[in-house]
Amino acid sequence: MHRLNVLWLMRVSCCGTALAAAFLLAEPAGFAAADAPLPAYEAPHTRIRLLTSGITEEAGPSQLVAGIEISLEPGWKTYWRSPGEGIAPSFSWDESANLKAAEVLWPAPVRFVEADGTSIGYKGRVVLPVLITPEDPAKPISLNLAIAYGVCKDICMPVEAQLSLDMDAPVRKNDRQDVVAALGRVPRKQDASTPCPHRFVSAKVIGTTDQPALRVETAFDAGTEGRDLMIDAPQEAGLAAPTLEAQSAAGQSAYRFALPAEGVPLIKEKPLTFTTVSDQGSCESRAPVE
Repeated sequence: MHRLNVLWLMRVSCCGTALAAAFLLAEPAGFAAADAPLPAYEAPHTRIRLLTSGITEEAGPSQLVAGIEISLEPGWKTYWRSPGEGIAPSFSWDESANLKAAEVLWPAPVRFVEADGTSIGYKGRVVLPVLITPEDPAKPISLNLAIAYGVCKDICMPVEAQLSLDMDAPVRKNDRQDVVAALGRVPRKQDASTPCPHRFVSAKVIGTTDQPALRVETAFDAGTEGRDLMIDAPQEAGLAAPTLEAQSAAGQSAYRFALPAEGVPLIKEKPLTFTTVSDQGSCESRAPVE
């Protein structure tokens, strides 16, 4: 049986709006219990549960995979690992039994451009696949997840929750299909053997000392639509939302990210992860900034 406590905290929203907050455990209207194939714990505007798909060959030989399913009411959103002006999710598996590692994977996100800022994340429903490695493969695994994530519409609400799941619980066909589908939406690692319809080319700091910018070149196949570029960079670097250069060669796009002068050393300290998204699939590349 899953266990979940939802703690709503008084904080300031990501958009600068003060939050109305309460301390409660609730199952409000908005999600019908009959819609959930297994019991799902609910809080205002969001529902969350853990899924198990057992050994999932799509993730690798003998790979155990779980899933974190977050459902949202219409108009609400939650955030990617590098959320822009959003609330980055956090995960702790410390209370789990026989768990050596739990690696959360991220399906390709979308960018939200609004009057009060730009953020990156998901709407509606997202399943985050989790690669599970046991300490002892011969023993059962019991997952215990402490998760904190944000949900936003006109205001933003931070949610803290506890979820538990035994990995040897029966696997539901629909849950397995959902996890496998989410794995298919995780950006592929860009390399010479991986086809990337929208791909990273280079990243370089340009501009003046007082007004620098990060310029990232990408290339794309003909007919590829819905292109965007997300960067995992230190939040302290202060990267602005990108602008797309109007003049680019056929099949190429150049994105410019303004940043403060003090942010330049931060983005050059170590390679960054560049996520290129499109309607034909998404890829990730890790590379240094020139």
